[in-house]
Amino acid sequence: MGRRNVIVLTLVFSLLLLNLNSCLCSEPDTGESGNWVEVAKFTGRVSSTTDYFTCEHVDWRIRWEYDPLSVLFMGLDPLSVTVYPEESATPIVDDISGIGNQSGIRYIHDNAGIFYMQISTNFLEGYTIIVEQNTESAQASVSSSSVNWVELKRFSGNITESDYYTEVFTCNNGDWRIRWEYEVRPEDPPTSGIRFYVYQTTDYQSFFHATSQYGANQPTGGTTYFHDKLGTFVLRIGAKTENFTIIVEQDLNSVPEFPSWTILPLFLTAALVVMIYREKLTKK
Repeated sequence: MGRRNVIVLTLVFSLLLLNLNSCLCSEPDTGESGNWVEVAKFTGRVSSTTDYFTCEHVDWRIRWEYDPLSVLFMGLDPLSVTVYPEESATPIVDDISGIGNQSGIRYIHDNAGIFYMQISTNFLEGYTIIVEQNTESAQASVSSSSVNWVELKRFSGNITESDYYTEVFTCNNGDWRIRWEYEVRPEDPPTSGIRFYVYQTTDYQSFFHATSQYGANQPTGGTTYFHDKLGTFVLRIGAKTENFTIIVEQDLNSVPEFPSWTILPLFLTAALVVMIYREKLTKK
């Protein structure tokens, strides 16, 4: 092999090494570039389901952070977030976890639409979750319906000797919510607070939602949403407050979503009715 060929091969090999090194050392595209605009912001301390939020652009992100109540509880999952589309029970994000991190960013690409979050907490001073969309990414056509919140039930009081069950209430629309607030007792702020549990009347043994808020310097109000959960419900309330108010409201403009498994039985039932009707006409 001539000297010239050796030099050429050496140069080619060096260029390949440089290119490989640049590939290994370059950081992956996290989607940080762009014009990020806030879409929604959720703060609180207790577990809750959020209202809907709309991302018209296909690229968006979730920025989250929290303050732990104590380092003794850092072994538990202090914050977990699951994101669902409006018309589906299948989450698009289910990997946001506060274990080992007190803040983070989760990017979502190529997915515009209307969404909501389920937020689960354990031993937090508080959390902040901000949804932002990149207005430099492609924009999709997303239509959001108007809302019409109407009060169903209102419960109020101050101090309960023990938990009590409220009157039963019925939610026939797809979306409803519980708004709550209370005033701290001036003589005993650390133990002031409220708790309530939500049950379906078909199962008084297990609640499907719980809110518990006690202590000084904590949020004294909040809202939790329920999507596509119909039926009759009851609350179990316990409180030690100056006064409290819990309001149940439903959105009259929302339409309950039929689960996909109900479509086939409905179709078969309709077909059976048609067959029976035609047979009766034939006999006549």
